[in-house]
Amino acid sequence: MRKARVLLLCGAAALMAVLAVALGASAALCSVNATMTPGERIAEITENISDAVTFDGNLSLVKPMGGTGTIHLTITVSMGWPATTSPASMAAGTPTLFNASFNATVFVPAGESASNIGQVTVTFEAVAGAETCDGDSVQGIVTPHPYFGPYRVSLGHGGFFAENSRSAFTLQAHVYREANVRDQPALVRIRVLGPPGLLIDAPEEVLVSWQPDGENSGNVTIHMDARAVAQGHYEIQVYPVSVGKATYGPEYGDTVFLFVRDPPFDWGLTLGMGGAAAATVAVAAVVLRWKRG
Repeated sequence: MRKARVLLLCGAAALMAVLAVALGASAALCSVNATMTPGERIAEITENISDAVTFDGNLSLVKPMGGTGTIHLTITVSMGWPATTSPASMAAGTPTLFNASFNATVFVPAGESASNIGQVTVTFEAVAGAETCDGDSVQGIVTPHPYFGPYRVSLGHGGFFAENSRSAFTLQAHVYREANVRDQPALVRIRVLGPPGLLIDAPEEVLVSWQPDGENSGNVTIHMDARAVAQGHYEIQVYPVSVGKATYGPEYGDTVFLFVRDPPFDWGLTLGMGGAAAATVAVAAVVLRWKRG
């Protein structure tokens, strides 16, 4: 009796061991393994050009026993940039071992700061009937490439109207450089062109530096006087000339229009002056007549 009990216990232990091995093998069959290269992609963007970068990946699946499955791919980017995978899902066929490739594409918008590095995560989930396999995920990073645009001048005015009797005015010039990284301060030499007779008081250089709003820029006030300018329509142009060894031209500047006219003719003032003159003549005639008498 004791011998039979021992044999029964040994048989139960052996059965549990076999079940454990079987369950372990079943779990091992239901798993996803994935890789993605390279680890980093550089997005070649500018102030007005976006870029799309693509990662190449491969995944393998030891399928669940007794059926086919579907593998779903999900991609996220920490910066919220648009991203897609190709394919978005795939069917795992009859072979016990499954291997497939995929692509993950991230779209980086124009003007994105070089300090905004996107963490890319692709997650895989395999489902076979009612059974869900152990998933996997791979990661990479996307870095916007630093860019520096040319220095430019913006005036932000459609034009000025000046009368010769009150023709002093100021013009605000905004000197800036499009960039997605913090730039070093620079002195930008500018040029101001206007009609003959226009008096211009402007600095030769403007300091462009990093501003709290994230722009490399500087502002300058240009004082002008058009009292010696003949009546007519003119252009005032402001543009960068040079920064260090780099040279620029009018195509990097901005233009406003200047309209100069003489003060309007004041008939009331003229008639008043004429009346005063007539009164003076009348008084003089009376005095002269009195003396003759």
